[in-house]
Amino acid sequence: MYFLISLVDLVYKVLFWAIILRALMSWFRPYSYSRGYNQFARLVYQITEPLLAPVRNFLPTGGMGIDFSPLIVVFLLQVIRNLLINLLFSLR
Repeated sequence: MYFLISLVDLVYKVLFWAIILRALMSWFRPYSYSRGYNQFARLVYQITEPLLAPVRNFLPTGGMGIDFSPLIVVFLLQVIRNLLINLLFSLR
């Protein structure tokens, strides 16, 4: 049971930090000409896009140009993580 709880927490942490990295990479583009950076950026985008795209399509931007989808996805991931961990503790 503790393995599942640790796994849920690990998946949450990986997704959380991938979303944070993606947000930072969208603000700053260091060494964008570097092949290694481009491969890393592509990996981060491949991990986060399936989570962010549905939320982005659902949210109206209103012409502001600000993407709130990372904030919403991190909040939803936190809620799902807490629900799963509480469920696993109750099954113990």
